[in-house]
Amino acid sequence: MKWTIHELKRRANADPTFDFVEDFTPYLREAGDILAIAPVRVYGTYRMQNQDSEIWFEATVETILTMACAITLEDVEVPLSFQTDLHFAKTQIDDSVFLIDGITIDFSPVIFSEILIEKPMRVVKPGASLEAGEELPKDDDSDTTHPFSALKDDIQ
Repeated sequence: MKWTIHELKRRANADPTFDFVEDFTPYLREAGDILAIAPVRVYGTYRMQNQDSEIWFEATVETILTMACAITLEDVEVPLSFQTDLHFAKTQIDDSVFLIDGITIDFSPVIFSEILIEKPMRVVKPGASLEAGEELPKDDDSDTTHPFSALKDDIQ
């Protein structure tokens, strides 16, 4: 999805909302562990600041990813829904700001990068087992051991 800055300015006071559905299948070659992606719905609001040189988007992204099970390699559908704040500007402010190239904002690659960040590292199909009859242990948050605690002990 591409917008011109002029189009966003014109709509900013009357209706600063957006809602679109886009097919991100062409982006899948960049993400080897995502087998398929359903059409992605992106909606939210935006605001313009600093004489319209900065644009802030508050977006909600919804889709369904198809990924391979880490145990069986069977397809697993993973519903994905998250909110994100995106900051675009004409000049580089910091690393979290996306630069506006020319007079347009190309939203699609930014949204796909957010999907890559939000997707799970691995998925396991319900009922998948390591050996015949052995269930895969559930992810348990009760283990409070910090992964770097051994390094901390070595330093002291």
